[in-house]
Amino acid sequence: NPPPWPPPRPPAEVEPCPHAPDCPSCTIDGGFDEVDTARRARAMFEPLLQKPFEVICGSAKDWRTQAKLACAPGATKLTARGRRGRKTYRLRDVALGLYRPRSHDVVAIPDCRTHHPLLNKAAGEIKEACAVVGIKALDSEGDGNLRYVQLSTDGNKVALTLVWNERSAKEAQPELPRLVKELSSSSLWHSIHVNYRGDKAGNAIFDYNPQKWAKLRGETYVIERLFDDDVGDLDAKLKLWFTPLTFRQANLRAFAGLVERLATWVPDDSHVCELYAGVGAIGLALRPKLSSLRCSETNENVLDCFEKSRRDQDARLEDLC
Repeated sequence: NPPPWPPPRPPAEVEPCPHAPDCPSCTIDGGFDEVDTARRARAMFEPLLQKPFEVICGSAKDWRTQAKLACAPGATKLTARGRRGRKTYRLRDVALGLYRPRSHDVVAIPDCRTHHPLLNKAAGEIKEACAVVGIKALDSEGDGNLRYVQLSTDGNKVALTLVWNERSAKEAQPELPRLVKELSSSSLWHSIHVNYRGDKAGNAIFDYNPQKWAKLRGETYVIERLFDDDVGDLDAKLKLWFTPLTFRQANLRAFAGLVERLATWVPDDSHVCELYAGVGAIGLALRPKLSSLRCSETNENVLDCFEKSRRDQDARLEDLC
């Protein structure tokens, strides 16, 4: 039998969100252990377990370390200087946020309480830089430069992806280089990548064709430790490599807790096949206790990251087993 969870903490107490009810992200501001999903889980599992089904609530603030934010023209009118100061033109500021439910209207969410503070700081710096160099957000007619931004932090710096409304670096001139130059004056950024999404059909945020991606500054990979502490027979020193083209959990710390719990259900010397393995966070964490591990993934862009984690682990595996 696996060891019990730590005793549940009382439901988090938070102040009402200033972006509610328009923002679709947080549908409630309290009673997190009584949401519909939790009630359905209780109804299903308590008869099977024959004991109470507990819901473990973490902090309601600052937990999100990755966010994708839609861009749209904001409410503030600006006057920006044209190239080489030859002319001025009027535009609206860039709003960063989420789509209102059942619409394509963006709800700006500055200083979101679920975001890690560095994500909020990054969003503010992007908004200011766009205003300085005259970047236009995508409007309802499909015009503008910036469609989306993705922000990811390891707690020290922020990796930024700009989703651009052009299909090539040539088409993105001169606005994109000007924006990157303005952003680069800050020490906040781990890296800046661009996805030349353009007006390709569909609602997908990214175009995952590797030829539509470019690193504009900084490092190629974000390297993060999955676990902060000793985790028994798992790989406590496991490092994960990420790029903007790979999936990353928005709450990596909570995910690490789930992996640690999952391990209690996997017998030693098991043969494991992990489907949709991504960069290998689950399978490689379990690997020291397994007889064999096979991983499968549909996104071919993860292979390089997975191999880097595996080779780093290989160098330590004899000591782990």
